[in-house]
Amino acid sequence: MIRVGVFGGTFDPPHSAHYRMSEIACELYKLDQLIFVPVFQSPLLDRKPVASPQQRIEMLELMIKNQPDWIVDTGEIDVGMPVPTIHTLTRLRSQNQTAELYLIIGADQGSKFHLWLSAEEIMTMSNVVCFARDNYTVDPKFSERMHRIPYQIGVSSSIIREQSRTADEQISCTAPDVAEYIRSNQLYK
Repeated sequence: MIRVGVFGGTFDPPHSAHYRMSEIACELYKLDQLIFVPVFQSPLLDRKPVASPQQRIEMLELMIKNQPDWIVDTGEIDVGMPVPTIHTLTRLRSQNQTAELYLIIGADQGSKFHLWLSAEEIMTMSNVVCFARDNYTVDPKFSERMHRIPYQIGVSSSIIREQSRTADEQISCTAPDVAEYIRSNQLYK
């Protein structure tokens, strides 16, 4: 049985914490493959991503280019509308029925997990790995069943978007190729 990590998100843009969380999950759970699933739009947010779907896919591919077992799945973007995680997990399960799935989420999503469509079914279908932070709490109904990894994060996509607005500012907290992509495409200006 292979172990497959599933890491969904807006990735607008992808950053060093996304990368480090992926490394940690792969190490701790001995993942054979990690699938990044950029969303068209988060079902729980009204805000649309700033970068286009294609730009977010390209930035993810740049970030993971040196990781042969990490791939980008465009299934949610291809639908062209918000897709609940349970639908993505069901699709991925149908592609490999014997895989053990590990859903990787950040503390921000862990604190909203009780609002997700079919949260109980997600817990049954996958091992939910939550990167926990001090200022977020997970509903006790789910927290005991989640694999919780303490992780203090000092970076966010919004920090990178803000850095890119200032011509003098160095774009940090992301892979150099992603930073160059942001600069050359004048994203987030």
